[in-house]
Amino acid sequence: MNPQKKPNRDQKTLGDALFGTRLGETATNAERKSGADLFIVDNSDSDWKVKQYLSEWTQIASGFDIATGYFEIGALLALDGEWQKLDKLRILMGDEVSMRTRKALLEGIETAKNILDRSLEAEKENNDFLTGVPAVVEALQKKQIECKIYRKDKFHAKAYISSDDLEELKKLLVAVDNHKISLYITKQVINEFRRNREAKIADALKIFNSQKIPNQFPQMCKTYEEYATLRELLKSFSKTRNELLERLKTDIDSNTCGADVIINGLFKKANVLELDDAVLEDAKNRVSLGNPPGSSNSYGDSVNWELLLKHFPKDEELHFVTEDTKDYSSKIERGRLSEFLNLEWIENEKSTFHFYTKLSDFLYNEFPNIKLASELEKELAINSFVNSSSFSSTKSAIRKLKKFTFTDSEIIEIVEAGTTNNQIYWIGSDSIVKNFLLTIIEGREDVLDPAVLEEFNGIYGEGIDSNQEEDEPF
Repeated sequence: MNPQKKPNRDQKTLGDALFGTRLGETATNAERKSGADLFIVDNSDSDWKVKQYLSEWTQIASGFDIATGYFEIGALLALDGEWQKLDKLRILMGDEVSMRTRKALLEGIETAKNILDRSLEAEKENNDFLTGVPAVVEALQKKQIECKIYRKDKFHAKAYISSDDLEELKKLLVAVDNHKISLYITKQVINEFRRNREAKIADALKIFNSQKIPNQFPQMCKTYEEYATLRELLKSFSKTRNELLERLKTDIDSNTCGADVIINGLFKKANVLELDDAVLEDAKNRVSLGNPPGSSNSYGDSVNWELLLKHFPKDEELHFVTEDTKDYSSKIERGRLSEFLNLEWIENEKSTFHFYTKLSDFLYNEFPNIKLASELEKELAINSFVNSSSFSSTKSAIRKLKKFTFTDSEIIEIVEAGTTNNQIYWIGSDSIVKNFLLTIIEGREDVLDPAVLEEFNGIYGEGIDSNQEEDEPF
């Protein structure tokens, strides 16, 4: 989002409705931050939201330029009374917008008004906040608001920009590494990633380079000692920023950015469904017949679907994740596979099909209590230790567990496994096993049941072995 500055407006702190939540929902009355303090804002802070940031910028900006992969008209309604202060509001959106929003913005003003009225009628009955719709329609008519849809695939620079998306991919890689998920990727998807990588990195670098800091100050500031301090901080900022940019360029060239490492790791671990001439021909025929997915100017989705039909194992459940709701999703219920594709899947005697429009939704369904990839990695390592079926798997699990700290409940679970699983306690005298278990309970013995602690000490003793053998695979 690029706010165009407007001089001679006093900035003030405004609003507490949350941007991106249910309309009318409010934040707690905590101390507010100032929009001038931040460069990048997301909704992770419980008291500081994008809505508040944008509200403040409307006081000092003449216009907003907003690029967004998913735009919902409720965002404008949440800023009602504030966005009207702008001379111009330009919105570049991906075509992953809600039907009410897309139609409202792309079909003429009268049609837009009718659609918005119908789609919001139920909410209007309960929420007077939605009376801002007519103002949006009028602004579209007067071209105070201008909208364009960016129709090319993969509007987001995704993993190269969003830490949330990267964290979800980390979770997926952990699950694949631990054989909890069998990952299938088509060669077409891998090629698409490689084709788009440079453009998406360029988008991310453009955002990085567009972030400016003030470098000019009124003459009156120069007599204050804080001015000299500020100038030194700005020099340090510029130096560190340039160093970071150089490191980024090096990692980009060597394919070792954080996103590269994770995505390439997924590609290496995945079962790749290879493209062949027969699949390509079937994909072309599918498009010629008008059957989804795909379109006349792109066979990519058709190729992916044909590869799944022909090569995905019949005895495995498929959890299918795609953000392309246009080609795959039901027109009646977003988030459900289209009727045509579902019937085709069944007719091909394939397994159960689970449809997701977000990777985060799939991971939440499979691992509901896990927020970070490191938490998932720890949980899976604990499970491997607790359920170890051999001496080697016990030591393998310990190697993974050594880097973590543990909650009281996790310590109880690990210690109980050490006293009940014979593939652990039969090698209790091994220094790797013994030292790991003694180390994690050191100073926290009080969390254990006294009877369990007594049994544990009877197996492992009470002193850490200083002559630990090297941590080699068993």
